[in-house]
Amino acid sequence: MHDRTVLVIAPSAQGLAAARNLNFTIARQETMPSLGLDVAVLTVPDGMSVSDALAALRKADPNGSYDYDHLYDPSGGQVSTASGDEAGGSASAATKIGMIDAGVDRNHRAFDDAKIMAKNFASDKESPGTAHGTAVASLLVGNDGDFRGALAGATLYAADVYGGEADGGSAEDIARALAWLAANNVPVANVS
Repeated sequence: MHDRTVLVIAPSAQGLAAARNLNFTIARQETMPSLGLDVAVLTVPDGMSVSDALAALRKADPNGSYDYDHLYDPSGGQVSTASGDEAGGSASAATKIGMIDAGVDRNHRAFDDAKIMAKNFASDKESPGTAHGTAVASLLVGNDGDFRGALAGATLYAADVYGGEADGGSAEDIARALAWLAANNVPVANVS
């Protein structure tokens, strides 16, 4: 659960030792070579608030980079549809675009000819399709005859950072999604 965790950017051995001495547990560590970034997630000791935990870590390791493992809520609202006059462009499948959002319903008719590479960063389950993720993907690469996305024909790399879970969308999940996009040489990404 992300509300009892702290994110550490470029953790040092001394910083992690200081965290252990303060009764933090290291939930996981990950290297993201495509971003040149190492991160660790620390679990806050029972009985300590996350804000007190950050203060204790920053005092014990002033050179460390500690922050909340923020959760980002998926945006919502209605998506307007464009008329044929406002139709988007086209691109080849060699063109890559990334999307960091919620899951995409890849069975939607707008994606009949689309190439979508999807990965769930919030859980080990397959990404459930969501209205918002599907709408954003459609605006990027969709094509249903009446509407063409901005880059219809491009390969979409869809990073799901929510996984259909209420505690999805953490800063760690977003960083892992960015690392995946960078590792796949995706030059531009939409983060809603």
